[in-house]
Amino acid sequence: MAYSSRGAGGRSTSRTGGRSNYSAPRGGGGNSAVPAVIAGVVILVVVVLAVVVLGKKDKPAPKPPPPPPTEQPAPVVVKKGPELGPRPNLPSDIIARAKAMMPRIRTASQQGTKLGDEAVKAKQAGDQDAWQTKLEEARMILKSGRDEWRAIEDEVAEFLDNNPSKGWDQDMLMDSFLKSESGEVGRLIDEPLSGMAKSGRGH
Repeated sequence: MAYSSRGAGGRSTSRTGGRSNYSAPRGGGGNSAVPAVIAGVVILVVVVLAVVVLGKKDKPAPKPPPPPPTEQPAPVVVKKGPELGPRPNLPSDIIARAKAMMPRIRTASQQGTKLGDEAVKAKQAGDQDAWQTKLEEARMILKSGRDEWRAIEDEVAEFLDNNPSKGWDQDMLMDSFLKSESGEVGRLIDEPLSGMAKSGRGH
């Protein structure tokens, strides 16, 4: 009886204790490995995302090229003339005397121009005395016509002094009332006088 009890007790104790002590470490080691793998994957994903995000911040998107400069049209400058007041009304008697003078102006121009041509011919012929004499006579006739017209211009200037208007001067008033006559005097008297002054003695 003593042998049977020892043998049964020894086997029972030995098997039960051996199995209990060996299986506990296996069960604990297997359960702790899974969270470690998951944690590693999570950390790896976070690191990859951080690299991607930081990489995008370090390399900003390129700016679009600026549009080509457009040529601006040059500003249009409008020149304004001087402001004018009302036109002074030139007296009718001055206008009438100026128009009545024109036949004498034309006659003086014809006579003076004819003598001027004769003076040129005398110069070409070598006759210095005839050249100077005829040239002087031509100039005197033309100057007489010029003096008559200058008297009209002086009257216009005096009238404008007594009747001033903003922006108006003598030439503008002459052009307004006696433009045709003024142009004819310049062509018939002033131009021949200027030519004679250049070819002969002074004014």
